[in-house]
Amino acid sequence: MRELKQLVVVLERELRFQEELLSILASERAAIVHLNDEDLKQIAQAKTQLFERAATVGLDRSRLIQDIAGEQGRLPECIAVCSDESVRSQLHQMRDKLKQVTLRVLEMNKYNGELLKQSLGMVASTISILKGGATAKPVTYSAKGTQENAGALGLTTSKTGSVRREA
Repeated sequence: MRELKQLVVVLERELRFQEELLSILASERAAIVHLNDEDLKQIAQAKTQLFERAATVGLDRSRLIQDIAGEQGRLPECIAVCSDESVRSQLHQMRDKLKQVTLRVLEMNKYNGELLKQSLGMVASTISILKGGATAKPVTYSAKGTQENAGALGLTTSKTGSVRREA
């Protein structure tokens, strides 16, 4: 029973890290929209520091789940073996909250990635216009995320989608 209560505490810590990551991602979105390079650097450092701190919590969670439910155990198995209704309820609540916040983190991270691609496209288009005049085709992205019209900047796009300057 002690391990199950410890698991609740670890899940609460993990939830706090996810919520902190949501806050960082919101700041990242604002920095992307305003093309603020300095803020983006600071945000990248903050994310790295958060991930380093959160790694310990993830290891603690994994260890506790394995101790409770076995080597291949998962959180649902831990909840199933819990005989204390109060602790079982807390585990259910933490699982549900973590699921919700994690989905929001994934959505926001995906959206920020799309914003970055668009911002890079706008910057590339501006450079293109400055180098080749207003008639230069803007660099755009395909549905697969590969650049199109990169040649307008003297760039080539490989089959894998990486971009490099032409020789």
